Amino acid sequence: MQTRRILISATVFTGLAAQGPITQNSPQIQVQRLLEQADGKEPAEWAKLLMDADAEAVKMERRTPGRCCGYRCARIRQYTLTFLWSEIGAREIYEHDLLKTVVRARQGTEIGAQALARLLQPGCGPLANEWVPYFKLVLDILEFPPWQNVNDTELTHIRAEAYETWWSLSRASPNEPSLRDNGLKPQDFLDGAEEARLKAIAAYRELTAKDPSDRQVAEHLQKLLSSEDTHQRQWYCFGD
Repeated sequence: MQTRRILISATVFTGLAAQGPITQNSPQIQVQRLLEQADGKEPAEWAKLLMDADAEAVKMERRTPGRCCGYRCARIRQYTLTFLWSEIGAREIYEHDLLKTVVRARQGTEIGAQALARLLQPGCGPLANEWVPYFKLVLDILEFPPWQNVNDTELTHIRAEAYETWWSLSRASPNEPSLRDNGLKPQDFLDGAEEARLKAIAAYRELTAKDPSDRQVAEHLQKLLSSEDTHQRQWYCFGD
């Protein structure tokens, strides 16, 4: 699997002064304001404000590298925001540190589930790495009892797609570029694939029970019940 980011070297910048020109409406000022508002708030409101601040922090990404083309850290109040330089994308990538803070602090709660769903982005999300297939990493998180017990619809959908991805990869063509280019073959995903299909079916049935009108969910469920390849790749990281 290709490495999503190439880190050449590292330089740490702390404080707002390191962010470049600052105006009253600049993203870093908006982040600071939201984090100030979060101080002393009840857990759910605190979490919501950090999630809002995280969305603003994405706008702090730069298209030019720092002094040493590595990573940049911004310390805003008691929080550290990390920006990694991607040689492939020629831009910084924000590591969603504030979402991670909410996920850790509000584990197994509805607001925590909302933060986790934002953090688990399809394709090559911020948690993806080159050592563990992304769908397995996602499933390791979602099968943790606090997240499974919260019974969140969006997390259930992600879990269904991640298991489906596992099954589908085991049925892929050996010539599929996303496998071939990474030195992989369908057989590499066979171990556990049938169990993954059954777990995807169970998750999709949960979703169908909540919303029988969702035609896309019903379609994926029927194909899985028939052991058809759904060509699902939402939770497989094979590029930048």
